[in-house]
Amino acid sequence: MAAYGNRAQCKIKLEEFQSAWTDCNAVLTLEPSNVKAWIRRGSAKEGMGLCVDALEDYREAQLLEPKNKAAADALARLSTQLCEGLS
Repeated sequence: MAAYGNRAQCKIKLEEFQSAWTDCNAVLTLEPSNVKAWIRRGSAKEGMGLCVDALEDYREAQLLEPKNKAAADALARLSTQLCEGLS
């Protein structure tokens, strides 16, 4: 499963968000508690402009691992962006 997760990260860097999302789904199907996969899928969704859906994935990552800095940072950043967009 690590290979799919790592490939997803590479695809995010290449802005191949749909493909990254697919890889993360493969990981999460077999390993639903994989925090990195939740964060990476959130990044892929965010890259596709699905910000509300991305927030859900970041929240799931934070629920699984409350002290995860990457999840907390992503939640804070995206929440701020969404709130500014509503103003």
